[in-house]
Amino acid sequence: MDETTEKRKYRVLEEHLNKLTKTEISLDEQEQKRYNNYLGEVLKRFVPAMKENDPLFDCTFKRFLYAGSSYENLKVGKPNEFDINLEFKLPSSDFEITDDREPGYVEVLVKSLDEKEKRRCFQNFPDGETKLRKSWLDDKGFLHRSKVSVWMQGVVDKAMKALGTIANLEILRSISGPAVTLKIKQTFEEGEGKEEEDGELVEFSVDLVPVFVFSRNEWPRNMRQPNDVTSPESQEWCIVPKPPFNRTEVTFWRLSFYAQEKTIMNNKHSMKKALKLIKLLRDKENWKNLSSYYIKTVFLWEITRQEEDFWSQGNVGFIFMHMLKRLKCNLKEGKIPLFWNEEVNLLVARSEAELQGMSNRLTKIIKKIDDKLEECPELILTFYRRSEDAVQNLESSPPSLGSSQERFSPPRTSQRETPRVGNLQTRPSPPRSMSKVTSSLETPKKLSEGSQYSGESDKKNNPRSTDSTTPSAPVEDDDERIDWRTVEAVIKIGAFAGAVFAAGAYLMLRNAQRQAREQAKNNSSSDNSSNTSNKSSD
Repeated sequence: MDETTEKRKYRVLEEHLNKLTKTEISLDEQEQKRYNNYLGEVLKRFVPAMKENDPLFDCTFKRFLYAGSSYENLKVGKPNEFDINLEFKLPSSDFEITDDREPGYVEVLVKSLDEKEKRRCFQNFPDGETKLRKSWLDDKGFLHRSKVSVWMQGVVDKAMKALGTIANLEILRSISGPAVTLKIKQTFEEGEGKEEEDGELVEFSVDLVPVFVFSRNEWPRNMRQPNDVTSPESQEWCIVPKPPFNRTEVTFWRLSFYAQEKTIMNNKHSMKKALKLIKLLRDKENWKNLSSYYIKTVFLWEITRQEEDFWSQGNVGFIFMHMLKRLKCNLKEGKIPLFWNEEVNLLVARSEAELQGMSNRLTKIIKKIDDKLEECPELILTFYRRSEDAVQNLESSPPSLGSSQERFSPPRTSQRETPRVGNLQTRPSPPRSMSKVTSSLETPKKLSEGSQYSGESDKKNNPRSTDSTTPSAPVEDDDERIDWRTVEAVIKIGAFAGAVFAAGAYLMLRNAQRQAREQAKNNSSSDNSSNTSNKSSD
């Protein structure tokens, strides 16, 4: 089937996907503004405090840069998580970058600073170079990932101690992989108002990630060159303190090309909408190990294959289905190549069974949508109803029969095998009304220190073990999902049973009314006889 035919075929999905975007994905502008204001207040106070309390930070800090899904316009869910890159510049111009030991990663050897660089960088910090080598480098002069992370934690702790409370905000610090995470919650003193106008207290998190920035002239030799796909203004690149999968060396730093990726994805509105819809589906299916960066990378590769008009407005249904099929193929093959270096497989840490389970599930979703496309295009909405709470509460909430629209309910499990999440046996959620598509998002956790490649939008701990306790998508049999004939038969039986019940109730009511009338008539006759007898006696 050619592209034009495919676009016509999936045009019927447009209305339902737009509705889904509006109800489940689109962020409330006022709420977004409210969170951004608090974030701005925190950064306005926090960054100067870090500079004041650590001379090395003050001398080497370049700027902070908003990163992650929120600022790529790819955020799904509440705007309460933010990623901030704290960019540093090496004070020495004499350093060596090695990128041939591990694809997608580099090592940086920092050599001695000359007198001019010492005066320029550490004018008011005589022990600057000594402090730098102690806090950042190993004995051989290589940039040490763990040392930098520990130093960053100390800088944040000193700033927090100096600041105290910021604008009635309580701030707690934790560690999430390469990031120092600030958990921020709005608090009030006794006697003050306890609620905002909308009745909800502000609570959000900020990931502060230390990154080192390099220029276009220092671009790694083994990576895709930026002039192929990026604009001149986004030529810088950086390194992030994340190790390769299954490697323990503390001198490896992960390459990051956030600015270039953002440029590549600009002005492709239908693409961003389709990407967010796939992320939302991922959340509903509870595929925690399918990071947002993996999905984003599938789209980056597709951008290089397609012409600009492929992503034009009005093609969301076609793009969504096209990219869902692409993702399914990647999962089936067990490989999503890093956009900047094809030697790196982003799925290397995922088990074959887990990938096959996700691929099988996508195959079934695509087939169901295609089979019912003309008859019931709104079927696509049912795949966004899955919720962990509903799964857990199924035992106490038996499913009920509803209207004919509710026939297309979340998939049932096979009688032969019930899917498992870790060691917990689960069942799908009961049907819900088609008029409400309730949001039930679950934000992926941050990748741990030992994690494989992931984007700035996924820095939380993400379990990697593939033992029996690791949540994984089940490999599904053909009859583990909806059997439409059985569903329709159940509905007919339910309707018949309802009619029989109603008829029985009606007959009982009529019988009760008849008995009441007869009783009243008997009572009236008894009263008349009594009156007649009394008159005769008189």
